[in-house]
Amino acid sequence: ARATLIHILEMQIQQRKKAVDDIK
Repeated sequence: ARATLIHILEMQIQQRKKAVDDIK
């Protein structure tokens, strides 16, 4: 269960990074 939660968090972080790149 923890592994899945960590995976979801990583996906969210990647999405945020992409969003930041788009803003730049």
